[in-house]
Amino acid sequence: MGTNVNGTNSLKYTKKGVIKVSLTQRVPITNRAKKANELVLTVSDTGIGMSQEYLDNHIFKTFSQENSLSPGTGLGLSIVKKIVSQQRGRISVRSSLNIGTTFVVTLPLSRPEPSASASNGDAPCDVRLGEFDANVRELRGLRVCLVGQAPMAAVRNSVDFNVPTLDSSSALREICTEWLKLELVEESEKGNIRPDLIILSAEKLEEYSNSNDILDFPTIVLCQNALAAYQQTARHSSINKRIETIEFISQPVGPQKLSKILVLALHRWQDLQCLSSDSISSESDGASTSEHQHVGSPTTPPPADSYFDLAKIEVTKPDILPGPGDLQREDQPQPMLSTLRPGLTRQTSAFPIPYLLVDDNAINLRILSTFMVKLKKKFNTAQNGEEAVDAYKNAPNSFKCVFMDISMPVMDGLEATRAIRTYERENKLPSAVIIALTGLASAEAQQDAFTSGVDLFLTKPVKLAELAAILRSQGLLDK
Repeated sequence: MGTNVNGTNSLKYTKKGVIKVSLTQRVPITNRAKKANELVLTVSDTGIGMSQEYLDNHIFKTFSQENSLSPGTGLGLSIVKKIVSQQRGRISVRSSLNIGTTFVVTLPLSRPEPSASASNGDAPCDVRLGEFDANVRELRGLRVCLVGQAPMAAVRNSVDFNVPTLDSSSALREICTEWLKLELVEESEKGNIRPDLIILSAEKLEEYSNSNDILDFPTIVLCQNALAAYQQTARHSSINKRIETIEFISQPVGPQKLSKILVLALHRWQDLQCLSSDSISSESDGASTSEHQHVGSPTTPPPADSYFDLAKIEVTKPDILPGPGDLQREDQPQPMLSTLRPGLTRQTSAFPIPYLLVDDNAINLRILSTFMVKLKKKFNTAQNGEEAVDAYKNAPNSFKCVFMDISMPVMDGLEATRAIRTYERENKLPSAVIIALTGLASAEAQQDAFTSGVDLFLTKPVKLAELAAILRSQGLLDK
């Protein structure tokens, strides 16, 4: 029905201008007491229009066309009229020659009687809303970078046809920030602030897939339509073994659709992370089983994050930490930066809870927690600097190593590090090793970190196996 109204007629007879399609639900003006709303489909165009005589006498008749030389059989609108009548609906049309046409189809929409399952919140609508809310909770606060989003014309007004242009990138930004509560990272900032997700236009896919970024992030590719999404999926799955890190989605995209695909991408990324870190577990089988229980873990189990995956680490003090040759193969790409504060010494004493994990990003915290479980080490967690300082003070002399994020709410990682160092000095406690795991890569950020008391500065992403090697080299992990 919709195809006959707008897909055939509006598209066929509108050479330039716009076509606007809207679908709304309303309470009928009459018979409000009845348990039914109305579904209203409106299709407006700036096409050639129709004469009043044709509207009055011929429009819904079979085999009727105002211009007999036009392609088609003249059956479309008569079929629509019959379908609408069978559904106890109404169809109306307004049109003017050389101005345009508006069709309005109104159908009754019966309200289902409430059932026992619906009263318990198990109705399909409730399920969908519940799923969306759960997705938003999982995505809230994550960083997303929109790469190569191009403007696309869209319609806002009706048949006055004074239609402004809407930037599809702006619409996508609004969905990400207002609906999904994501934080935007500009494409120009991606080198310094590491995103959790990439939303990529299909036009940029080939350029993007030639870089290592295709392996470093969960990536969503936004395609023009479903066919394009299918073709892109088939093409790249045949040439790229890491296609599982990419999800293809077709336009149009709304909040619910985007939230589902983003969560799917994150979950698949988590699976890949688990596979890539299996070797860590086998290396640590000899660790004491009494260390396997952990003290704390994230309250919600989010999916894995690219911050701890494929980038390689280079260490500037090979006499203390293994050099680049010990941590990576010659055929691997150049590593991300890792810097050691002068004077770092190995910590070998026993601690009740060896590790404190601090990160406001639930995904990163989940990855580190899983990392500790695989290493069979006890740990505690904190989601901002203030929580980290409180945890440290509440269990003095408990932690031998702190993984500290820098950019966090309430209290950032540098302020938390300074507070921990002050507490250690005032109470004459041995210094814990504080390792910064951060998306900040500037020399200024490194200097601020070392001045604050950070021992080791690691720029994300960090490969978990190599992180284990660093810990082992410093006596923070059983050899």
